[in-house]
Amino acid sequence: MGVANSRSLAWSIGEYLSSSGAEVAFSYQNDKVRHRIEPLIALTNPAFVACCDVSRDDDIEKLFSTLENHWDHFDILIHAIAFANGDALAKPLVEINRRDFTSSLDISVYSLIAIAKHSERFMKNDGGSIVTLSYHGAQKVIPGYNIMGVVKAALESTVKYLANDLGPHHIRVNAISAGPVKTLASSAISMINEKLDLAEKHAPLRENITANDVAEFTGFLCGENSRRITGGIHYVDSGLNILGA
Repeated sequence: MGVANSRSLAWSIGEYLSSSGAEVAFSYQNDKVRHRIEPLIALTNPAFVACCDVSRDDDIEKLFSTLENHWDHFDILIHAIAFANGDALAKPLVEINRRDFTSSLDISVYSLIAIAKHSERFMKNDGGSIVTLSYHGAQKVIPGYNIMGVVKAALESTVKYLANDLGPHHIRVNAISAGPVKTLASSAISMINEKLDLAEKHAPLRENITANDVAEFTGFLCGENSRRITGGIHYVDSGLNILGA
């Protein structure tokens, strides 16, 4: 859930899982997004493709009804959904209004809770893996990240509580905190080019990550070799998170 274009982390993950032998399905937010991603997702021969605006409970319920027509269970859920109004993202947090704050949390965080609840009945017999995407702005103040830093902090906390709630059914919940990557979403963040330069020059590995790095680690979190790993915030950022200011 969350493929927006060929450069999105969600697409790299979906493509990687498909090439690794998974049968995949995709959801899209609206017709505008569908037209943009149709040529991409066709490459994976998806089990199905469905519309789901996660700000609408009816859409979420409809998605899982569609899913039930194709699968009696599934093993992996990728939540790659985040949203902040462009004007709100550009503002200091102190200037955010109630409506923008609420919509950012609703779409970026509550959606994971709602989707996890619906997924539980499909996963609880055999277990499964739920993976979402975060960023170090959840832990430290990153200039230009503003409201999304607060949103990602809430998302990371949600991962831990969901991991505890769903653990008895052997459903694992983890987040990947990816380093700076040039995507359409990240281009909305001010100073993204400076952040990429900083990572390349100062991260312990002295190099930026790629979308495929995130996809490969997602594959690990979805596989048998990570069967005892849950509730974690896992950094894929060339070590950038260990550095001080």
